[in-house]
Amino acid sequence: MENLNTLLQNAGTSACLGTLPLAMAYVPSQKWEDLYETQTALERGTIFRALDKPFLGKGAEQK
Repeated sequence: MENLNTLLQNAGTSACLGTLPLAMAYVPSQKWEDLYETQTALERGTIFRALDKPFLGKGAEQK
């Protein structure tokens, strides 16, 4: 792998992407509970009430 300085210099370019390791993700299992009815699920885009997070059309707020 290239040294850290080279990677930092190339950050933001696709030139260094081939030298980086793959990431590992952790995704917890979704519990099959509190489900929407079929029509509501199609309208909301999810069958899980816990995952129903409507887009509010706002940007992030600085604290």
